[in-house]
Amino acid sequence: MTFWLWFLVFVIIISILLFIWKRAKNFQQVLLQTKEELHTKNAELHTKLLKRDDELQIQEKTINLQQIAFKKLKTEKYMIEAKYQKKLKAAEVKKKNLAKYHQKMKDTRSIKQQVEDIIGKGAKWLPHSCQEPRSHRSGKPKGAKGGGRKRPEKIHQTIDLFPQFCPGCDISLEEVKAYLVYDKILTELFRDRDEVDCFDTLRIRNIKQNIHRRKCPNCQCWVLPDQGLFKNARFGVGLIIYVITKRIRLSMTYEYILEDMEEQFGNEFSLSVTSIINWFYRFEDQIRDIYEQLEELIKQEAFAHIDETGLPMQGKNWWLWTVCTANLVLYKQSHTRGHTAITDIMDGFKGTIVADFFSAYEKFDDNEHQKCLAHLLSAIIELIVGLQKENERIERKIQKHEDSIQREDTATTAAATDGTSCKKTRGRKPKSVKLKPEQLNIIKDRYTANLKTLVQASDLGAFFRAPFQDTCYAWKRPPDKRISIEDAQGILTGLIASIRNEGVTEDTLDRLLNRCEKYMPSLFTYLQCEGMPPDNNLAERDLRKFTKQRKVSNDFKSVIVTKHLIEYLSLYMTCHVNGRDFHLLLEDLLNGNTVDLREFLFAVA
Repeated sequence: MTFWLWFLVFVIIISILLFIWKRAKNFQQVLLQTKEELHTKNAELHTKLLKRDDELQIQEKTINLQQIAFKKLKTEKYMIEAKYQKKLKAAEVKKKNLAKYHQKMKDTRSIKQQVEDIIGKGAKWLPHSCQEPRSHRSGKPKGAKGGGRKRPEKIHQTIDLFPQFCPGCDISLEEVKAYLVYDKILTELFRDRDEVDCFDTLRIRNIKQNIHRRKCPNCQCWVLPDQGLFKNARFGVGLIIYVITKRIRLSMTYEYILEDMEEQFGNEFSLSVTSIINWFYRFEDQIRDIYEQLEELIKQEAFAHIDETGLPMQGKNWWLWTVCTANLVLYKQSHTRGHTAITDIMDGFKGTIVADFFSAYEKFDDNEHQKCLAHLLSAIIELIVGLQKENERIERKIQKHEDSIQREDTATTAAATDGTSCKKTRGRKPKSVKLKPEQLNIIKDRYTANLKTLVQASDLGAFFRAPFQDTCYAWKRPPDKRISIEDAQGILTGLIASIRNEGVTEDTLDRLLNRCEKYMPSLFTYLQCEGMPPDNNLAERDLRKFTKQRKVSNDFKSVIVTKHLIEYLSLYMTCHVNGRDFHLLLEDLLNGNTVDLREFLFAVA
């Protein structure tokens, strides 16, 4: 009994110890986990604190920058306020001074000014008929009347238009019943002979056109009459040609054209500038086709003259090029003065280029060149005239110098003879123009050098005058009666060598001699070509027509409209030099007829 009691006590004690050991072990694990969690939280808090410190530093820097910017703005504000206050004070001072002046000069002020002084000036804006605020929407309000050209009320003639053939089946529709579709009024210009058949008279007529349609019995399609380029036109071909011809031939502005037509046909005649400009757009294809024919004709010529001039375009400097022959004139606009502007025209041209000494023409290596001798001769004449004028001024200066010395000698002799000073005369004493010895020597040396250069330039000018005179260099002589190119080059080379041996003292003459040597192969090409002039005057004369238009227009506003204008001008000048009627050419083009430009220009009547 005692044994079992002690055994039970022992078991209980062992159980209690095991329970205590397990609880201690569990408590130790809980402590380790808690320690790890605390360490992790500590690391997270440390990271957050570092981030917070960085943010605080960034905010501090931002605040510092804002404070600096605020200080700058504050300083600028004070400066602006100071300037404003200064202006206010100056305005007040000016106002006070002006008031004092008005008070002082009140008797000379007008009644209106005196009244303003008394009652003050009113507001600058005054109420008018438009009391309500305006809408910012562009255009007329909804329901307003249109602003286009009014439909003419008086009709001079009525015409019925019927379709004659079906374009799809190509069968006649003359026997098919026609139906009226719509009508329109065409304002046309007619040229009539007067009562005694002496002069042409211009008359404006309103023609009413009734447009009918017919149904093709074969394809069952409705067919309208073919009206060509004037399907929806309100003006006829005669009137359009008349206006375009005025613009091209007379170089009139659009406004002057309208004023002239209103004066000629009365105030009832209605036409706008926009309509005229639209005509240049409308017939672009027809004009472009005939313009390309003109380019092809030029490429077939034996030689062509080329020149360029300024073209003011939208406030910028563009260039107008002309490529012309004795019977053809072609203009082309370009934004550049380089040779690329006319590369498409010169592509395929195998003839000789007659031009001035502009370096862009040298880019066409495949062509022979004839340089303008008139330009060279003009430069020589300009040099001669300039030296002559300079020598005249030197002579007058030397003469004044000698007169001044003579007056002093006379006065000294008179004083020595009478024993007294020269008697004072009335008027201002002549200004002494005596020169120093070194100055006198300089102008005398210059005078001598000018005389030498004049002789040299005169010899060179006499040589380049020969092509325009009745000599063996003349371009109008038959080729078999001219000097050869080799002989002409040899004579010019010898002349240049003799001038250089004498010594060249003038830079301008030296540049002219260098130009002759550089372009020696291109100075006498005309000697082997019949009919080729040695100058580029033809191109310069053809440019005068455009320069007249340039003076009238002053500045061209549209690149496209100017391009069309230049194409029309090319055709007009080509017709002019061949004695053809530009009016007839436009009439054929605008009526839709196919025009062969070569046949039109050179066909024998």
